Amino acid sequence: MNTRWFYFVCGCLLATAVQATPTNRYVSTSGGNTIPYDSWGNAGTSIVAVVNYANTFNEGDMVIVANGIYTLTNTVTVSNTVVSNFSANVAGVVMNGNGAMSCFTLSHTNARVEGLTISNGYTTGQGGGVILKNGTLRNCSIVNNTSGQQGGGIYSANATIALVDNCVIAYNLNTNGSYAYPGGGVYGDVSVIVTNCRIYANTAVSWSGGASGKLCLQNCIVSNNVAGDSAGGIGGANSTGPIIHCTVVGNLASNWGGGIYIKSSQPGVSNCVIRANTAGIGGGVFLELYSAGNTNTLFNCLIAENVATNTAAGVLIQFDNQTNVWLPSLQNCTVVSNRALGASGVGGIQTYFYTAQDGVVTATCVNVIDYFNVGAGASNWSGTLLSKDVWLSFSNSCTAPTNGAYWITNTANHNIAADPQLANPAAGNYRLSASSPCINSGLNQGWMNNAVDLDGRPRIRQGIVDMGAYEWFPKGTVISVLGNAR
Repeated sequence: MNTRWFYFVCGCLLATAVQATPTNRYVSTSGGNTIPYDSWGNAGTSIVAVVNYANTFNEGDMVIVANGIYTLTNTVTVSNTVVSNFSANVAGVVMNGNGAMSCFTLSHTNARVEGLTISNGYTTGQGGGVILKNGTLRNCSIVNNTSGQQGGGIYSANATIALVDNCVIAYNLNTNGSYAYPGGGVYGDVSVIVTNCRIYANTAVSWSGGASGKLCLQNCIVSNNVAGDSAGGIGGANSTGPIIHCTVVGNLASNWGGGIYIKSSQPGVSNCVIRANTAGIGGGVFLELYSAGNTNTLFNCLIAENVATNTAAGVLIQFDNQTNVWLPSLQNCTVVSNRALGASGVGGIQTYFYTAQDGVVTATCVNVIDYFNVGAGASNWSGTLLSKDVWLSFSNSCTAPTNGAYWITNTANHNIAADPQLANPAAGNYRLSASSPCINSGLNQGWMNNAVDLDGRPRIRQGIVDMGAYEWFPKGTVISVLGNAR
């Protein structure tokens, strides 16, 4: 007999013999509570006990939970195990932390928790509801949890794989008073993807009421969150992940950045609606560009109806430590109907320099509509002169006036001051009308290849891009929708 063939066959048989077979384990308030918990009849009554038992096999067992309220005695730690709701009723399966502990810790790349309500968790540290070290949190409601540090609802950092998908993250609280411990709803670093979630009515005593950290946000609604200091909706710093196809609405910060506050370098905010947020400075967006090479840029965003109790109701662009640089800031954005209440407030876009150095810095706005904003100091835009000049450079944009202090004057920039003739701004429709001078008046950019506008339609329709966040399409135009409509 061929020796090599013999060992090959034996190896295959051995591999087959030891191959793990996941087992279903069951949890029910009325179960028989008998190991191995492998039927409804002997279902465990403690989810902590059943999950711990499943974890010991490290075989990817599924723990299926019946409807009921489960008051936890310890944090549920999920390793190579799936915890899932028996029914589709998320509200029917409630994990109650009893105000004494974080409810869940996910610690394995294959860990998964699905379809549960996770509430009343508490910790003086990080992650009142869930600590996501690795794994997936899907179709869950994370509500009414409290932390003393980052992440009242969810905390995640240093993960290999961490995904929060299609979850409700609401009414969570971060009680810490320091900017170093942000995040009322969710806090995560660059390894965390938060997608298709509703993040609302969370509170941070200091920074970032809704979402915070370096996480990637996609297709999320971030609304009605509150920060006692800054970053009412979303707050990010130091290589923040992209914020894509999100609606950021109705958030509040006492100081800076009602909707979004981002600092230092990050891939950008694109195809987002940032609307009806409030802050002292930067009602809609606060962009802090900390050093040369930072590339904080807004693409295809609508920034509308935001309020600043002081100044910069639409966008505040703050520079720190740069000298003699041009930095991209806004491209194809529509900044309209924002309102500054301060005595010298700027309604639309404002630049500011925080740390004085010699030289000039310039924020660039390309294909931007900056109009119909209200401020006693300036309606639509203003640069700043401190011990350092901070200029605004508009090209192929629609704003008024098209000259003045701290304006880069260049007749080749193709700016227009005429009314952009939006479809129905009084009703909140900021798309272009058929008579808009902004149609086919923009400057094509490399990033526009295969890109879509804020309605998910091709970014360039007739060879030349339109100004603002929306391409104009005649009524009755048949298109293939490539992205999410906003």
